Amino acid sequence: MISAITRQHNDSILFQLCLNATIQDAGQLSEYIGHLLSDDVLTLQQRIRITLCIAEAVNNIVEHGQYSGLHRPIRCVLKRDSTAISVLLIDLAQAYTPPSNTSFNIFEENGRGWCILKKLSDKIEYLRIDDTNQLSLLFKLPNN
Repeated sequence: MISAITRQHNDSILFQLCLNATIQDAGQLSEYIGHLLSDDVLTLQQRIRITLCIAEAVNNIVEHGQYSGLHRPIRCVLKRDSTAISVLLIDLAQAYTPPSNTSFNIFEENGRGWCILKKLSDKIEYLRIDDTNQLSLLFKLPNN
C-alpha cells in the first residue's frame, strides 16, 4: 500500500511516499511517480530515467536487502526546484556497500543495479545513518 503526502513550499514541490516493501508496491510506486511527473517540464526520456532509477532502487531494496515478505516501510521523498529533481529513498534493510567497480557488465548480477543508477542519474550518493540506508539521486532539469 502506498500513502502519499504532497506539499508545496516556496518554489520547491515535495512528494513524500511510503510503501510496503513488496515487488507489487515497487511497481505501483514507479507508476505513481511517473504520473506525478507527467505534468512537469520533463521530457518523456527524463521521466523514464527517473522512474526507472526509482524502480531499480526499490526493487533492489526488496530483493537484496532481506526485505522480502517483511512489509517494512520504504520512504521515497521527491523534491523539485528550478534546477533539479532529487529523490531520497530511506529504508531499514541491511547495510549496503556500493560496488567500487562502476563499469557496466550486463552479464554480472552483482552491482548491475548500482551501475544503472549511476549511469541514468546526474548524481548518486549512499549513506548509512542511524540504522537506515539513504540513497540520494539527483536529476538535473532541462537547461541546467
